[in-house]
Amino acid sequence: MVQNLRDKGLTQGITITSKYEDRQGEYYETEWTINPLLLEGSGYSEYKGYEDEVQALEDQARTLKKIIKISEDIKEANRSR
Repeated sequence: MVQNLRDKGLTQGITITSKYEDRQGEYYETEWTINPLLLEGSGYSEYKGYEDEVQALEDQARTLKKIIKISEDIKEANRSR
């Protein structure tokens, strides 16, 4: 996984930006970065093992889907006002 990220030039991690507007018209933007390369050499990945790394990435993907769904729900609610 580490080499794959390096090959793609993602050495600073992957940044996700969530943007939404609340019911009062206030605009919000949240940016966060996931960087598995920070764990390289820490012994964490060797300890956890490949299956646990896959599980962690799947958990992150599920969380991201939830964030996107919430953002879409907020946009839809704002449109129907």
